[in-house]
Amino acid sequence: MFLSSTLDGELMPGIREERARIHAHGQQYGDNAVWVDEISHPKEDGEFDPLRRVDDLLAEIDQSPLYLVLVGTDRAGSAIKVSTQSSQVSFFEIELFYAALRGRPIVVVERSDITRAPRTVEMLRLLRQTLPEASWYTAHSVQQAESLCNFFVDKVAARELSTLGRIESAYSALLLGLWRSVESQPSDGHVEWLGGTVLSGPERPNVTIIDACLDHAASGYSLQQRLSRVWVASRELMRYSWLEDSSQEWLPYWNRVFAAWNKAGGWYGLHGHIDLGYLAALNSMETVSRRWRTLNPSAEEDPAWDPPYSAQASAYYALARRVGSLRYRFRGMKRALRLADMATPRDDIGRSNVLSIRASILKGLGAFRSANEAYERVLELRVSAGASEGAIGEAMTELGFGLLFTLHWVHGHALLHDGVTMMRRASYSPGFLVRALRKEAIACRLLGRFREAKELDQQARDVAEKASVARISWKR
Repeated sequence: MFLSSTLDGELMPGIREERARIHAHGQQYGDNAVWVDEISHPKEDGEFDPLRRVDDLLAEIDQSPLYLVLVGTDRAGSAIKVSTQSSQVSFFEIELFYAALRGRPIVVVERSDITRAPRTVEMLRLLRQTLPEASWYTAHSVQQAESLCNFFVDKVAARELSTLGRIESAYSALLLGLWRSVESQPSDGHVEWLGGTVLSGPERPNVTIIDACLDHAASGYSLQQRLSRVWVASRELMRYSWLEDSSQEWLPYWNRVFAAWNKAGGWYGLHGHIDLGYLAALNSMETVSRRWRTLNPSAEEDPAWDPPYSAQASAYYALARRVGSLRYRFRGMKRALRLADMATPRDDIGRSNVLSIRASILKGLGAFRSANEAYERVLELRVSAGASEGAIGEAMTELGFGLLFTLHWVHGHALLHDGVTMMRRASYSPGFLVRALRKEAIACRLLGRFREAKELDQQARDVAEKASVARISWKR
């Protein structure tokens, strides 16, 4: 179990001792059964890298069966420094945001006898909005808060906490709610990132922090690390909502934030609420694009400001596949198809990408032959346009998997195998490689090659773990 961190933040009298007692209570169940960072991983003397410490904290949350939020101080915690400058995000906030996005089981213990910091109030309000399955408990003293925390330590150790089993069902319910909401609206854009609300931000966003975080997100970091950096960048901008007239100067930065969020979030998986997901980010990116093109008509010639219709189509398709209701799944697929048809790619590579999404949607609608014809055209376009070896290999795996649905198992497996080989050789995107490996494993099972299928599944897990690709992120 992971107890929310304070790190360098100043604490009210008795809080550090309270945290130490909770840690000691957990020791009866094993070493560091309760992860209390200042005890379980004390800061070493010498240089302290705040972003690396963030990575360590988030990795521990991923390994913990429960994230326990103890709101027991009147301070919001210490700010994360980026390029030696303090950001708008505390270590406590980044943990809370990450656990909510990941859909981790969360329990909140709030003390009613303290005045909470405004930033803490904001984050808890956002948590209530975006994570309805969280459990909330009120304590009226430090002693009662400690007793509640120890109660949850015991429950987790005994595997008796019902919260742990509610995440997937709550996720499905949220998806179904999304589609019902979508059906009742004439426009897609109402599903905005964070529900269109923002937290507080500085009067003047720190461009140095924004650029540094977005540069980090674009580098070879894991997907969790990318999202944490993008969140820090977004918090610098939140005084100027992309929906407000006052944000005109900052729309290019919001465009970069949403693009980076989608790039990582699509493969990251969406266990948390829709408002934190990549579909909402894409819808907000479309809003930003429309506003910027209205303000600057010349931007219509710049592909960087094209509305992200194809990416929205992919997101709707990926989410529709996970809706339990066949009726709403079909409607989601049809909406995805309409969005794909609205895309206006500017070259053959772009056309192949849109056509690949369209083929996947057709397959989801059961039009297998039409889907395979589209996949064949994708492969032709990428070869003729001189696409990278990895992109050509990916197109081969998509066509190969599509052929399995028309009972061409041998040919489909051959394309899958050759495509995976090309993707490996090209060190292609790990998310796409994980997906291709899993599809090749399915082909092997159809051909009775069970040992090979098992090996491929293990390889997919290894790649996913290394790159932090979420289990449910097999989008197409």
